Amino acid sequence: MAAGLRDFCREFNGQIWLEILLVGKPAPTPEDVRKLKELVKGLAVDKIQLNTVDRPPAERFAMPLGPDGNAENSARPGQKGGDRCFF
Repeated sequence: MAAGLRDFCREFNGQIWLEILLVGKPAPTPEDVRKLKELVKGLAVDKIQLNTVDRPPAERFAMPLGPDGNAENSARPGQKGGDRCFF
């Protein structure tokens, strides 16, 4: 999948916006974030949107990340969570 995304970014002439949704349960590990960062650095994208769950999810595992990056410390539906930038 990563190779296909890199190829697409290289060949497509329009703007590319990459949207990444981080969910908890389990929360991404520092190693997960490092790998994601390395992948993104190799892409020719115009904009990166890094998000977490903001509304009540359809799937129980899709919990928002809290200010420290953990689902256990996340905001509950209806509460605003903290901001954390991994990049």
